[in-house]
Amino acid sequence: TWTRPGTRPGHTPVPLSLTQKQNGKLALHKAVEDDKWKRDATKVGLLIDAERDALTRTDVGFRLPVHLAARGHASVEVVALLLEFYPDGAEEKTWHGYLPVHLAARGQASEEVVALLLECFPEGAKAMCKDGNLPIHLAAMYEASAEVVALLYEACPDAMAKLDAGQAEYVEKKRKQGAAGAQAARESVRALLDKLEARETRDRRIEPETLPQTEEETSETVAEAA
Repeated sequence: TWTRPGTRPGHTPVPLSLTQKQNGKLALHKAVEDDKWKRDATKVGLLIDAERDALTRTDVGFRLPVHLAARGHASVEVVALLLEFYPDGAEEKTWHGYLPVHLAARGQASEEVVALLLECFPEGAKAMCKDGNLPIHLAAMYEASAEVVALLYEACPDAMAKLDAGQAEYVEKKRKQGAAGAQAARESVRALLDKLEARETRDRRIEPETLPQTEEETSETVAEAA
């Protein structure tokens, strides 16, 4: 199981104010769902630098940024960045009892994102949400990819006994098709996490010219993430 590296030395936060909310969402929450931001780890990293507390703040549905990223097709690099600074996010549940892995399974997230969430919290594959569904139930219900089905099956093979006939048929078919891709996703994720571990002592400094120079520029930067 991956654990977070130490804090980055020489950290220089961007002087942005992210306290304005909409439906409980801060700029970081909005960014990880936005098509222009959710696949750009550099931009998301700027928002994390600006206000680390946003990682642990929930919206009205008790969703953290990592929940929104998991369901909203954010890149695996973005999800990994969120978990690097708040690894406990993989274990947090929403109002409906969804872990990030539940939302990834029902949201047809990539196999790399699902592999990452399972690497960070393997027990998530065995966790039921409030409606009694495991992640693999949701994967079958929402027709997740064969690779995602294989990942969830391999993490909790006992779940087959809890599936209805239609779900079991889907899982049995897809898990065989996706076995090789699931292994490739696990290897890709482990390589990514190794890279993050190796970066532990790296100082991710923001060059002065990238910082907002005026109050107006600061407001524009926040607006871009909204």
